[in-house]
Amino acid sequence: MRWFPRVTAGLAVLLLAGCASAPGPTTTPATGIQYDDGGANKVDVPRLPTEPPAPGTRTLAAVPEWRLGEWWEYKVTDNFRDAEITIKRVVAGTFGTSYLVGFPLEAFSNDALVLHVPGYGDIDQADLSFEVHDVDMQILTFPLEAGKTWATAFEGRPGNATILSAAEGKATIRLTDGSTFNWTAIYDAETGDLERLDDPNYATVELVGHGYGYEGDVRVPHAHDLVFQHGLFGPWGISQDPTADPTPGERIQTVDVAPGYDRLAFTIIVGGGPNLFVGGLPTVPGSGAYSERVTSPNGTVYELSMGPEEPGGLKLEFFGTGDPTGTWTLEHQADGPGIALAEGIGYHSIDLSLPSGCVLPGPNAAHHLNPCTGKMGEKAASG
Repeated sequence: MRWFPRVTAGLAVLLLAGCASAPGPTTTPATGIQYDDGGANKVDVPRLPTEPPAPGTRTLAAVPEWRLGEWWEYKVTDNFRDAEITIKRVVAGTFGTSYLVGFPLEAFSNDALVLHVPGYGDIDQADLSFEVHDVDMQILTFPLEAGKTWATAFEGRPGNATILSAAEGKATIRLTDGSTFNWTAIYDAETGDLERLDDPNYATVELVGHGYGYEGDVRVPHAHDLVFQHGLFGPWGISQDPTADPTPGERIQTVDVAPGYDRLAFTIIVGGGPNLFVGGLPTVPGSGAYSERVTSPNGTVYELSMGPEEPGGLKLEFFGTGDPTGTWTLEHQADGPGIALAEGIGYHSIDLSLPSGCVLPGPNAAHHLNPCTGKMGEKAASG
């Protein structure tokens, strides 16, 4: 979720951009498929080792092999609002050539999922890349060597990555398209992941804990997709296509979310502020009236507004819901040089129990062969 201009014929258009514990018992690696529907929804029988790697074996020369139950805790600062959350990422299994990385079930964060960083869901084992707005964000490429460059993207906008330095187990990488995103990443070989990821105009992610042998239930937002990103920037429509020319927007839009997602995380954003630009000039804080009203297929209404008497800046709220299939109605009001919009991420949730790797009852559990019982999982109502 990001808001920056694309200037065409003098007009700007917005893009919206969501202390180590003791090791657990070692699992004997195994192969096989829990479930394969011929499409995207597959879960491998747990086959990752669980014991920590020997000291010094993780280096800048090769991609790390993550462990089943390996976890990282991060402090994430939303730089739009200077708002902080603390989140945990847990490796819960594999899907083909990807790790399945989820949240502790009781601490699932819609905020973090819609902010997009750090990555959740399907993380490529070859380079630890992950999708943001359905396009890979590749922060790393191994071996990590100073001066190395490659193509990358953020929220569908193409850019380039450059390794600024690489020595003594750490590498600093710059990712930018020269205008809308400017990330600086620091990779730490010992922990096998980023210790910092920062764009002052977007978010700052800082590693505050790392360990192995996580025990508990984990929800993986598998096969997630951007299912809607609609709104207004003044009179102009916000498109899911970051390269689209600006066109007059509609105040009321409907979006059909196709079957296949059992949950949806979304955000509503209204207002203006220093991170928004119109014709190259910052919006005027406190000017205009903005509101967004989102009605789900089951009739639940979510809304947020900002009036001209308020001090300006941006208001954001994050939500999550089950059973997202059907028609969503989005109503936008942006009477001023600011925005009113909604962004939704649909996903196929997979709930697993660690350290066993057993599939838990859930909306999609009937699709997964439980490696602990050899039987199909028990279906439960979506939550």
